[in-house]
Amino acid sequence: IPSSLAMSTDILSIILSENDINKDGSSGISGQIPEFMGDLQKLKILKLHQNRLQGEIPENLTGMTDLGHFTTHDNFLQGKVPNGFCDAGNPTKTRIHLNELTADCGKPGEIECSCCTQCFSSSLPASPRKGTGKG
Repeated sequence: IPSSLAMSTDILSIILSENDINKDGSSGISGQIPEFMGDLQKLKILKLHQNRLQGEIPENLTGMTDLGHFTTHDNFLQGKVPNGFCDAGNPTKTRIHLNELTADCGKPGEIECSCCTQCFSSSLPASPRKGTGKG
């Protein structure tokens, strides 16, 4: 994901999804979700599904108070969705406005998400996923 996006503070939508055209983990955007994306405070839509993204979802994304759609399924992400998205006991503006939150949380060993609107069971090969002990 290009770092030049960090200067686009007025951007409302980033759709970088469905770049893995074979749906097998062999193509698409790779790397990690950059921390600077949490600084895009006006962002309403962030769609990153069907790529080759790895690592964890940065905690600072929960500060994006206008974010309404955040899709991460069909990547190689690990860990858990940050609590700021899921803390129903302490609702934030982010949580109230978040209508769509997806992740690969349908099988054990995939990302943990207690508040996703939809959990997918990734069809991608497990080997690129860090921490699985495979590959």
